Amino acid sequence: MNLAIRTLKRQRGRTALTVLGITVGVLAFVMLSAIAGGLESGFQQTIEKTGAELTVMQKNVANPAISFIKMDTVQEISQWSEV
Repeated sequence: MNLAIRTLKRQRGRTALTVLGITVGVLAFVMLSAIAGGLESGFQQTIEKTGAELTVMQKNVANPAISFIKMDTVQEISQWSEV
């Protein structure tokens, strides 16, 4: 442990750059997570404002905003008595 502390003290520039790099990486991760959460929340609020109780989206699409449904499917669903 003593050797590690001495090495860190001797190589202050490298230590500072390493700490800075780790800090920037963690900060970037936190900010991107917050942005993603905000976008998801905003999208959810937009869907809730429409009053829809059911949302239809393409299978295996992570983002519903970029989901595309064929018009045949839309017409088929619109003919259901529950819709």
